[in-house]
Amino acid sequence: HRFLGGSLQLPTGIERLAQSTGVPLLHGITYTQRPSHLKVVVEPLPENPIEAIDRVIQRLDQDVQDRPWAWWHWGLWEQMWHPTTKGGEL
Repeated sequence: HRFLGGSLQLPTGIERLAQSTGVPLLHGITYTQRPSHLKVVVEPLPENPIEAIDRVIQRLDQDVQDRPWAWWHWGLWEQMWHPTTKGGEL
């Protein structure tokens, strides 16, 4: 998946589970508005599980760019994200 100018490699279990069960995927985001108050946004995703995960990753890419301070603690980053090659390939 294209992500932050590189590629993001994730396990495919979510796509496979959604495909085999026919259950639609949703995307949920939380935003801290005050120390004791969260805003929760739940968005529908495309029916195709692969397209759904791509949409989530695109949304995550935008969120990291908009709010980088919220992602400083994201673990295992070096195992999931890889920069593009000089030719622009992922």
